[in-house]
This record gives sequence, C-alpha cells and structure tokens, in this order.
Amino acid sequence: MSEATNVLRKPAPGAEPEAGLCAVDPDARHGPYYEWSRRQEGRLVHSVVTPAQAQLFTHAIASYREIQRLLKRLELETAEETLNSNNVESD
Repeated sequence: MSEATNVLRKPAPGAEPEAGLCAVDPDARHGPYYEWSRRQEGRLVHSVVTPAQAQLFTHAIASYREIQRLLKRLELETAEETLNSNNVESD
C-alpha cells in the first residue's frame, strides 16, 4: 500500500491564482490517494483504492505477513525437532 499526494502540473487557464498553490505548499496538495500494488500472473499491477479499502488492505497485508512469519517459525522448529530427535528409526 502506498499513499501519495499530487500537485497540479499547471493551473487551468483562467483559474484563481491560488490554484497553483499546491506546487509550493505541501499542505495544499491534492489527495491523499491510496494505491495497492501486487504481483498478478508475474506482472506488477496497481489499483487506486478508497481510504476504507486501503485500511482493509493494510490490515490484510499485516495479517498475511504475520502468518508467513509463523509458518516459517513452525517450519524451522519442526525441522530442528525432527533432526534432534533421538526417536528416529533408521532404515
């Protein structure tokens, strides 16, 4: 998930002088906009999402990473226990 704000490249013709303020004042920038990036069929795909969706994706990504961390820990502990076990029968 990424969050970004945008500045206008050039104010519209006839726009108020304050219209270009976002280029010099970070507090006047447009956004924030949220983007979800992921790999899909080997390609990097980006989707603009709503703030509510961004919050859900952020939570889902954190949960996925925690599951991956726990699975890795289980794998290592299982391998260690198996290799250090004195009850292993040999052929």
